[in-house]
Amino acid sequence: MRDDLLEFLDDRRSRAFTASRDYWRPSAKPRWSRATTSMLRKPKLPDVDVLMVLHDGGLVVGECKRRGTGLREADIEKLDRVADRIGARWSFLATTSWAGDCPEIWQEAARSASEGSPRFVLTAALA
Repeated sequence: MRDDLLEFLDDRRSRAFTASRDYWRPSAKPRWSRATTSMLRKPKLPDVDVLMVLHDGGLVVGECKRRGTGLREADIEKLDRVADRIGARWSFLATTSWAGDCPEIWQEAARSASEGSPRFVLTAALA
């Protein structure tokens, strides 16, 4: 899946360049590669707020909340589904709220590597 994603992103970049070059040619047809069409046929993944591509090609996904009270169990499940599907090394949840102002779900959401793929919780300060 990660290779498909990287190929898809590379294809999007080359298509954007081609589209800008062909802007003045009304007869230009969109170019679809095999990777693009295969990504469109696969079941859609839920959206995540952050997708990081590490220097060695590893992937990390994250969910960000403006306030700590905005995190729901469904958000954590969605993040885990995406992380599992793309093979993310780790994931994170982040908020700008103080740790002391965040509900209990934030403390429960942290997961160590021994429990599977690590999940970090980032807040404005430690409680």
